[in-house]
Amino acid sequence: MSAVAADRGPRFRLLGDAAAYVKWGMDTQESRLSDGRSPDEPDWGEEPRAAWGSIVTGAERRELRTLAGSHQLFYAGVAALLLDGAPPPVDVADAIVTAEIIEAATLSSRTGIIAPLAT
Repeated sequence: MSAVAADRGPRFRLLGDAAAYVKWGMDTQESRLSDGRSPDEPDWGEEPRAAWGSIVTGAERRELRTLAGSHQLFYAGVAALLLDGAPPPVDVADAIVTAEIIEAATLSSRTGIIAPLAT
C-alpha cells in the first residue's frame, strides 16, 4: 500500500494460494471525528458499502461487510489495563500472530520467496 502512488490501490490486499481478501477505503472513524461527529452516534464506525471488503476465489468475488469500528473502546481497554489491571483489549496471542504475519510479509517482499508462518 502507498499514500504517494499516482494511482492508489486497495487499502488491504491479502493473498493466499486459494483465496484473497481485498479492502478499499479508509476507516471512517477519523474522518467522522474531523467532521464533528460523535462516537455516541448509533451508526458510529459503520462503513459505506463502497468501502467493504471482498473475498476473491478464482473468478468469484463476494462482498464482505466490514464490522463497525470502535477506537474509543480499544483505548478505554488500554486505560483499564494500565490503571486497573484489566485484561488487555487484544489477546496477546493474537497480537503475536499479527506481528509474525507482518514479519513474514516483509521478508517475502524483500526476498521474493514465500515466508512460512508458524501454525
